[in-house]
Amino acid sequence: LGAINDQPTRPGRFGPSARKAVTAMAAVLTRMPRSSMLEVIREDYVTTANLDTWYVGLHKPALTPADWVFPIVWNFLFFMISIAGWLIWRTAGSFPAAGAALSLFAAQMMLNFAWSVVFFGMHSLGGAVIEIFALIGFVGATILAFGRINILAAALMLPYLVWTLFATYLTIAIWLLNRSA
Repeated sequence: LGAINDQPTRPGRFGPSARKAVTAMAAVLTRMPRSSMLEVIREDYVTTANLDTWYVGLHKPALTPADWVFPIVWNFLFFMISIAGWLIWRTAGSFPAAGAALSLFAAQMMLNFAWSVVFFGMHSLGGAVIEIFALIGFVGATILAFGRINILAAALMLPYLVWTLFATYLTIAIWLLNRSA
């Protein structure tokens, strides 16, 4: 451990760098349950509640994936997004030092959450189209801001951008196919 921390340590003791890494990981892990709870609320009370009733009755485009694909993809993407956010915070050294990038990150996460509320909760297809364009803008801005701090964090956000672009196609197509309904 002494070599890792650039200073000698006594057996069984961690140096300042190791303590800092453990503290950082603990901070991230204590925040994860709160953000995960928002996803649970969104999934349970907004999305799932409308899948078997309202959503199944909508006309959908040919490229719409099976319902089971969405939770698998979103879990994978949220894992990558979380790592990207952690890398930015870690690289910058603090939340204030990464302020602009993490503010964009938080904004795009709120817009991501809001899309489900607008689409599934409010049944506003046109509103969801407008909302997803805002989401794309903030995801793109987040990637650019992340790229200035940590290129790996920016790269980890790219699959999310691609999936959001695909979701934009689905949202627009569903809106167009169901405008008269």
